[in-house]
Amino acid sequence: MNFFSLHRIRFQHKSVLPILLAILLLTSLGLVPAVAQDAEPAGQLTVFMWGGPPDIDTYEAAIARYTETFPQVEIELVDAGGCGASYAACKTLIAGGTMADVFVPGSWNYNDMANDGVLEDLTPWIEADEDVDLADFNSVTIEAVTSLRDSQVVGLPMGFNIQSLWYNRDMFDAAGLAYPPADGDYTWNDVREWAIQLTLDNNGNTPASADFDPAAIEQWGYYNHFVWPWGNGYDPILFAFGGSAMTLPDRQSCNLEHPDSIRAWQFIQDLMWTDHSTVKPDAHAEQIGFLRWVDGQVAMQHGSFEQAKLVDDQNPGLNYDIAPLPAGEAGNATVIQVHMWSIYSGSANKDLAWHLVKWLATEGSVGHYGTIMTLIPAYQDFALGEYFVDAPYAPEHTKEAQLDPLDWELTTYPSMYNDKTDQIQGSDGFGDALNDILNNRKSAAEALAGICAQVDAVMQE
Repeated sequence: MNFFSLHRIRFQHKSVLPILLAILLLTSLGLVPAVAQDAEPAGQLTVFMWGGPPDIDTYEAAIARYTETFPQVEIELVDAGGCGASYAACKTLIAGGTMADVFVPGSWNYNDMANDGVLEDLTPWIEADEDVDLADFNSVTIEAVTSLRDSQVVGLPMGFNIQSLWYNRDMFDAAGLAYPPADGDYTWNDVREWAIQLTLDNNGNTPASADFDPAAIEQWGYYNHFVWPWGNGYDPILFAFGGSAMTLPDRQSCNLEHPDSIRAWQFIQDLMWTDHSTVKPDAHAEQIGFLRWVDGQVAMQHGSFEQAKLVDDQNPGLNYDIAPLPAGEAGNATVIQVHMWSIYSGSANKDLAWHLVKWLATEGSVGHYGTIMTLIPAYQDFALGEYFVDAPYAPEHTKEAQLDPLDWELTTYPSMYNDKTDQIQGSDGFGDALNDILNNRKSAAEALAGICAQVDAVMQE
């Protein structure tokens, strides 16, 4: 199935008239938003943004394209202290009456916002607007912007990222290893074996040597975001082993005590502390692991497409490529993370805000400067062309590693992303247990024993 194909449902003319009459009636009663299809938009909006300097540049470019296309709209683009990435920052602005009309919630906190009524339910707007068809978006991204509470769409995708294996070709060549297969036909055990052979101390010894010094590593075989600990890093391994952090697809109950989840976490712990082939918390604290990969200190890493832009900016001579993540007993698995355009439910300019959100998520999602925040376009087949797969800094196997996994059964957004993400990932949830594993204070089974009662208690509060 090609998720970037168009799948429009067309009605016979006899069935359209009653639907149109019903929409007109509901609109006249104020129950469905009145979407002016042909009117030239005009008015003022405030839009909040967040991210680093390169991200801000892409926001500004997208908004500039919109105002050039619709010159009667004035937009104030504000970097508002991380509102969107941080729900707490938004709460402060809402309380002060200075919240934006349009903003970008994090996929890790939008369910919490939806539960509090902060996000406008876009379902009526979508149903009333003939220019928007959710089937034109990648289906996994629509799943990720749909509220767990009531299955309402609370945003339109800005774009998404997906986790793949990024590897240094020169290091593989030096070790005499074949590159990871571009079709994903390899396993996590393969990654473990390669990581051992690709890890070197200051005397050139690998962890397989009796003379290897784990305190003097100069080249690591592997880096993964699980060292933060970050769900984008560990969930794909848990999925591939048959487990998850929280139950799927509801994400409402802890699943960390499932035998397959424990086995996956022990695998992660062994990479770090038995094999000494993977960047550990202390080395990560000295320099973030993905920056070590960009600098040429790490042979393989697990990451998303912003790595390509980092390499292009900081180390353009790096000889690298990417592959889909490997398989475990349950199959190949990865996670996506979606950024979305949302409307603040308290906005006084919802008609105009909808016009902006719709344009930014569809025809305005790409442009001369590429995509916002180097995200993969989620709309139609934009990802297959110059804006992503054929971008000048895209690695050779970008399509195979970044788009083909969207068809995998085990591809979804992180399992701990629900309405209490912050709480369950913190000390009241499973945060301390994961840190015990990552710092080798307890085995995975010991650290996770009884953890689900603790996490489920947080979910039930």
